[in-house]
Amino acid sequence: RSDRLWREILHRQWILGEGALGPHFVDGWRDICRCFCTIKPGVWRPSPNSEQQQRLACMSEFSRNFLFGIAHGFVPSEDGFFTYHCSGATPIHYRYEAAAESGAKDSQNRPIYMEHGATLCTGGTWEWSPDRTTWFPTNTFEITRGRFGTGRWHLVTDNRDIVFFLEHWPLVPLIARSIDLQRPAALMSHRVLNERSLTDFMHAMYHGVRTTPCVATDAFTVHFFFVPPLYLACRGHGWQLAKVMPARTNGGSVEEFHNVLAALNRVHDQPGHVYHL
Repeated sequence: RSDRLWREILHRQWILGEGALGPHFVDGWRDICRCFCTIKPGVWRPSPNSEQQQRLACMSEFSRNFLFGIAHGFVPSEDGFFTYHCSGATPIHYRYEAAAESGAKDSQNRPIYMEHGATLCTGGTWEWSPDRTTWFPTNTFEITRGRFGTGRWHLVTDNRDIVFFLEHWPLVPLIARSIDLQRPAALMSHRVLNERSLTDFMHAMYHGVRTTPCVATDAFTVHFFFVPPLYLACRGHGWQLAKVMPARTNGGSVEEFHNVLAALNRVHDQPGHVYHL
């Protein structure tokens, strides 16, 4: 009865379908509620081991933030993809596949969520794609097939670091499948946690050579903690929701969506599109 009550409380804000969560929560819905309520920016749960810490320290803060987001509450797209934008590169999409013995229905075999431990929660495998169609394993940086397969394209900078990390330590995403909002901020707001998502996307857009929209969707993607991803299009008159934005997601009711659009359009309206970090 107590576990059912915690589930009802959580479902006031989120609709979590079967297999939505990557790890297994031993204490049930109460443990999930605690996790959702207490995630703090930059505080890994559990902490990375010394080798993982050394590797993370060598990465840019933006790629490090992306990996942190995967492990602590970024919501994937409806088809299960996490998208990373960085300056001067086409976006790269990542998808997670749980280990065969840890399927969604057999929750007892999934990696156990722990706030404290000797190493990050890992298991399963990751793949990456430059076009959402052609996928490559994390043991390669080369693009040898698909629409980018004939130009001798390969991953650069941040995405090489992300792929390397996921090859050696395949993070279990806290949220493995897309979730829906019942009532945004009905229980809590993750505004402070999500401010970093805006800053990181602004950096990818206005620092150096700009990132580009996805070649398949013609949209930019911004991931948030515990909120579905935002899909954006930049037209001559400014930024707006992209056509691929799910119709059931009410962008006007989500504070994070409003903040991103407002910030981007303020910059868009400035002469020279200058943005100061």
